[in-house]
Amino acid sequence: MADIENGGGEKPEKESIIINSFTKSFKKILERDFDEEFTKDSVDKLKKTKKKKKKDANKKEIVVDESPAAASKLSAVASSCLVSLVVALGQTSKILSAIAALLIGPNDYNGHYLKVPDILRSLQVSVKAVLIGSPYDTDWFDQGIQTKSLVDKWPLPGLDHKPPSSSLVGSIATDSKYLYVHGSFGLMKIGSGYGNTIKGRLSESVSEFHNDEAGRLLFASGKLYFAPIGKSLVIMIDPDTLKVQETMELDVDAVGPHCLFTDGTDLKQIAAKKEGGFSLRKLTTICSPIPIVEERPLQLSQKSIIVLGRAKYDNQGSLHTLYQNNLQEVSKLSAARNTIMISTTTGKLYYQGSGVVVGVTGKDTPKGQWTEVELPDAKMKIESIAVDNTGSFCVLVTDKGVVYFGGVNRKGEAGENAPVGRQQPKPVKLKKFSKLKDQEITSCACGPHTTAFIGKDGKLFMFGALEDDLVDKTTGVVTSMLGVPASQIALGRSHTIILTQLGTIYSFGSNQYGQCGRNYIPPSEDQGIEEGDEELDVISEDDDEHICPKGEHTWTNERCLICQFCKYCTGYGPSCCNEGMPDRDPGK
Repeated sequence: MADIENGGGEKPEKESIIINSFTKSFKKILERDFDEEFTKDSVDKLKKTKKKKKKDANKKEIVVDESPAAASKLSAVASSCLVSLVVALGQTSKILSAIAALLIGPNDYNGHYLKVPDILRSLQVSVKAVLIGSPYDTDWFDQGIQTKSLVDKWPLPGLDHKPPSSSLVGSIATDSKYLYVHGSFGLMKIGSGYGNTIKGRLSESVSEFHNDEAGRLLFASGKLYFAPIGKSLVIMIDPDTLKVQETMELDVDAVGPHCLFTDGTDLKQIAAKKEGGFSLRKLTTICSPIPIVEERPLQLSQKSIIVLGRAKYDNQGSLHTLYQNNLQEVSKLSAARNTIMISTTTGKLYYQGSGVVVGVTGKDTPKGQWTEVELPDAKMKIESIAVDNTGSFCVLVTDKGVVYFGGVNRKGEAGENAPVGRQQPKPVKLKKFSKLKDQEITSCACGPHTTAFIGKDGKLFMFGALEDDLVDKTTGVVTSMLGVPASQIALGRSHTIILTQLGTIYSFGSNQYGQCGRNYIPPSEDQGIEEGDEELDVISEDDDEHICPKGEHTWTNERCLICQFCKYCTGYGPSCCNEGMPDRDPGK
């Protein structure tokens, strides 16, 4: 057209002229002020021009699929555009007319999948904000699913005759039309009532499909997946027949503590990293093992302490949040049966329960209340913290490698001589560990009347109630571990487990129950307790003050009534449940 206007150049093809005419005509139609008669006349002329085109001019045009499926898809896109346009126009009459045309029009739109326009989502948010009188609305991500949000429910088909224990649902997924349900009954495909499906109607089922195995159903890009919990497998399932198509393994880099999920398009994974924190990964199932396509670090928006079990400072038992503070995130923690201690990223140290571990005597802190501990050095940063299981003492390690001890030094746990005779030890506030003042320590651990430390060079130190041939009493060095650098250590009631820097595990101490991983032979009645377990009796005598108050025991009835919390047995008193038995041995 440019050449024609300039009076030179070759004559353009008729097809280019027609396309240009279409473009200019539609631009004219889209103008705000246009003549209706002119527009109608222009469209009629364009139609006539189109009919007069030669067949050769259509060779380069895109061929449109005239199948019913393609027509339905195009119709759905057109309907979505119509909804978007009337919402943008903002006239209520136009919106109602468009909705009426879709619902009661002559064409059948039931099988169409209309994409909800983003502008309609924004409108819904705005309308909701006006209704509740606030621009911010709580959603399920922040506040959880509301108890009154149930809209409808129906029983799973074919499970009415089975007992409740055999119809437990393990996982559920949806493709927006059907619900895929997995449980002890197998795998089911049930209509949801949307997309031309009948609500609650069983479409397909497989009675034998990992019935005794927990897993997670996932639906992405038209494919159904099943990921067994605790395994590095992903099973691809045909969503139409529910038959297994392929079993794939996760890549080596994707194996570990993780959670699989989908966004409807891709298979994704949230995994815990070895160095701490989490990462978000995008996976692809084009091959096996399933490779990682993309990985991004994931920063938690808010950290909290979630606990399970019972303690003197918290007796709820069920899974619940014990600490949550947006201003001070928890960096380290250690818990005992009557005390829990935490250090925060801001350098603060708090405890809940008994304050003996930090030299505070008297009543315990009120339940749910955290008490700040005054640190010897306000600028110190805590890198490691440990409390013994009785809640009698604690040890801290700073970023400078300095060790602090607090609490009761009964048997040399503080690296100092314990009181002798009838002199009772008193709890002390946090003070430097004198025996390790020339060492740079990286981590610590506590056990009953025992403390353990690992130096920067991997050297292992232990203090407290230990055998003479195990450690050097002067320096606390574990002589049997010299030349073997340690990376982690854990102390049980009467045994110790050590992980070296080369990945080897060492153990020593009592193996009465096979806890050290060595060959275990149960002792006979004549043999009694193992050598080295005599210390346990002394520990029990010292722990009498930790027995539950009368009437507050939580009993478990196995052979005897034994408290789950303090391990007190009724055999020590006249209320023994086996009092009438001829072979009763009180206190055994």
